[in-house]
Amino acid sequence: MPDTAITCIGIGKRFGPTIALDDFHLDVDEGDFHTILGPSGCGKTTALRIIAGFDQPESGTVRVGSQLVAGPSLMVPSERRRVGMVFQDFALFPHLDVEANVSYARNIRPGQVARLLELVGLSGLERRMPHQLSGGQQQRVALARALAPEPRVVLLDEPFSNLDAALRSHVRDEVKEILLEAGTTALFVTHDQEEALSLSDRVSVMAEGRIVQTDRPADLYRQPESPWVASFLGEADFVRAHAEGGTALSSLGSFPTSLQGACQLMIRPENVLLFADAEGPGHVISRQFFGHDQLVSIALAGGERLRARLGPAPDFQAGERVSVKVDEAVVFPL
Repeated sequence: MPDTAITCIGIGKRFGPTIALDDFHLDVDEGDFHTILGPSGCGKTTALRIIAGFDQPESGTVRVGSQLVAGPSLMVPSERRRVGMVFQDFALFPHLDVEANVSYARNIRPGQVARLLELVGLSGLERRMPHQLSGGQQQRVALARALAPEPRVVLLDEPFSNLDAALRSHVRDEVKEILLEAGTTALFVTHDQEEALSLSDRVSVMAEGRIVQTDRPADLYRQPESPWVASFLGEADFVRAHAEGGTALSSLGSFPTSLQGACQLMIRPENVLLFADAEGPGHVISRQFFGHDQLVSIALAGGERLRARLGPAPDFQAGERVSVKVDEAVVFPL
């Protein structure tokens, strides 16, 4: 079993009458790129600030490795936690050049700044000021500064949200590669499902101050534990069914389940196939064409709505009748 880099147990935190964290639990394995994914206001930045040492929990404990760093009566200073932080706005010092920004951290070994600037691809830019850098270069300076004191964990608070869409994908791939090469555990928070699923070794989905499910991205997407998690992670449609004898029966076929009685099927659009069929039980409502694929919305005979994500062909038209095949579904109780 891998060592644990971060352990949060039962963290609670309020700001006045607002509950930011409510019995928050989190385990981050050593060497992982672990993401907390949740909607705005769910408490994910508060959790990061408590782990970093900027805020103190009202209940519960935080460990970084084996070191107890936070609790109701304990507050180890952030500089003694072996935790680096990359902020949403990068938080570079505008009056310091690149080298000075990176070397601002304490206890840096001789030659460390030069090695880090080479690692992040900024060698030769030591004397540039932050305003002379692109957004992606500023991001890499912030990452180098976080890595300078050789932290056990790097925390990243929505670090790509200030970059334009064209740059964001490229920079996040660069950051992942840099962290892998540095061999540092990363804890990343975002509200962007695509970022979380594409970058992470494990994802913890957060809602209303607590973690509701943690898993590998593929397992989380294919086997969500609740309809809310299913809908938050991506496109999902729900169709009523009835379960008996280990099978959920519906107008779209039967699917294995341990439930009994009324239930519902969660269906991802990529698990739906459509076939032109003049006698089919559904008809096309609309079609969105994206070039590499298309999203077709259909109405079933019973009134349910369903979406199918298909390749660029065939060219379905509104009103066209179709038959439907569902390859995979997750069964939830009603």
